[in-house]
Amino acid sequence: MNRMRETTKGELRRLAGILVKTKDFASIKGTSEFIEAAVEIQRTAKINVDKQTVKKQQKFIEDMCNVMSRENEPKKVEEITSNRTITKVVVYYSDGTIQDITSFGTEIVSKQPQVIQRIPEYTMFVEGEDGLMVIKGTYKGKTIDEIDAANFLGAKKGWAKWCLSNDKNLSDDDRSVFTKIMNGYL
Repeated sequence: MNRMRETTKGELRRLAGILVKTKDFASIKGTSEFIEAAVEIQRTAKINVDKQTVKKQQKFIEDMCNVMSRENEPKKVEEITSNRTITKVVVYYSDGTIQDITSFGTEIVSKQPQVIQRIPEYTMFVEGEDGLMVIKGTYKGKTIDEIDAANFLGAKKGWAKWCLSNDKNLSDDDRSVFTKIMNGYL
C-alpha cells in the first residue's frame, strides 16, 4: 500500500489530471517519456512535490491517469424514457462504477449494477425439485437421471442426440440442455 501524505497524493492526482488532459497518456505510459512529461508538468504547473517524488511515484501517477482516462470513456449508456422525456441516464464505466445523471445533477455510485437473472425458456423440460423433468415425448414425467435408470446406461445420451437431430422446434435453452446431456454434464 502506498504510504504518502494526503497532500502529496492530492498534488500527484492534480499532476495526473493535467497529464491526461494535455498529453497522449496511452502512448507514453510506462516509458521514460512519461516521466519526462510528468516532471515538466510538475515544474510548469507548480505542483507542490519535488522531481524525486514524481520519479519515485511513477506507478501511482500512472494508476491515477488510468482511472481518470477511464472516467472520460463511458462503457455503456442506458436510457430510461417516459413520454419521450429522458428522466434518467446511467453510465457504466469499465472500472465498475456507475454514474447516474438526472435533472437534479450527477451522482457517482461505486457499486456493481444489479444483474437480473434470466429465466430459461424450455419446450421439453421443466425445472423440478429433483432436477430437470421431461414434459413431452417418450420420457414424459421422468427426470433426466431417471432415463438411464429406467432403460440402460447411456440411454439419455442417445435420446438427446436423436432429439437434437430430429426436433426442429426446440428452444435455445432446450438445445443447451440436450448438448449438456450428450457431453455427459447432466
